[in-house]
Amino acid sequence: MRRQRLGVRGSATLLVAVLIIGLVGCGGGAPASSAGPPPPAGPVQNPTDKAPPSIAITAPATTGSYTATTSTISLGGMASDNVGVVTVTWRNNSTGANGTASGTTAWSVAGVSLAVGANVIVASARDAAGNVGTASLNVTFNPAGPASLSGGVDSSLVNRSGGNAVYLYSGSVVPDDRGGPGAQPLAVAPVTQDSGACTFSYRFDSLAAGTYTVAFTNQAAGDNPSVDDSISFVGTATLT
Repeated sequence: MRRQRLGVRGSATLLVAVLIIGLVGCGGGAPASSAGPPPPAGPVQNPTDKAPPSIAITAPATTGSYTATTSTISLGGMASDNVGVVTVTWRNNSTGANGTASGTTAWSVAGVSLAVGANVIVASARDAAGNVGTASLNVTFNPAGPASLSGGVDSSLVNRSGGNAVYLYSGSVVPDDRGGPGAQPLAVAPVTQDSGACTFSYRFDSLAAGTYTVAFTNQAAGDNPSVDDSISFVGTATLT
C-alpha cells in the first residue's frame, strides 16, 4: 500500500509541473512591465515657408554703386525674415572670393578684396527653410595712373585658324573663362601677327597701376560669356 501511494503522489507532482510549464509558455506568467509614455516629439518644421529673407547692403554705399580708391573695402547691412535669418554670406563675382559675414540681423564683412575695374559684390541671406534673398553692390576700383601692357606670344602656341587671345586679370589669380565660377577677366585682347614678321603680340591700354595676370588661349572662339566653358590657358604670367 505505501508503494502505491508513493507512485500516485509522484505522478501528481509530475502533472503539476507540466501544467505550470504550459501556463508560463502560453503567457500565463506575470504581466510585462509598461515601457512608459512615448518621448516628446521634436520641433515641427514649417514646410510651407516659401518667403525668402530680405537683405540690404548699407555700407560702404546704399545706392547700388560705389567707387573705391583702395584695393579693399568693408561691407555692412541688415537682414530680416518672417522666421529668422540663419546665415549671411558674400561673394565678389569679379574675383571669385567669398565668405560668411559676422552677424545676421545686422551683419558686416571686413577686408573684401577688389579687382581693378568693375566688381559685382553679392550678399545672400538664408533662412532655416533654405530660402535665399540677395542684394548686390557694383564697386569700381580704378586707381590713378593709366598705363599700357603689351607682350609677345610664342608662335608654336598660336592656332592659325583663329581663336587666339590673351585674357587679363587683376592680381595673381588662376585664370578662368568669361562666365565661369573663378576669377573673371578684366579684358580680352586679340593676338595678332606683327607686320612683316613671324611673331605674334597683344596689347592692353588704359590700365591702372597694379599687379595683373595674363593668360593666353587659342580657344577664345569657344568662350561663351553666358555659360561656364572648358577653356584651356597656357603661358600664364603675373606682371606688375
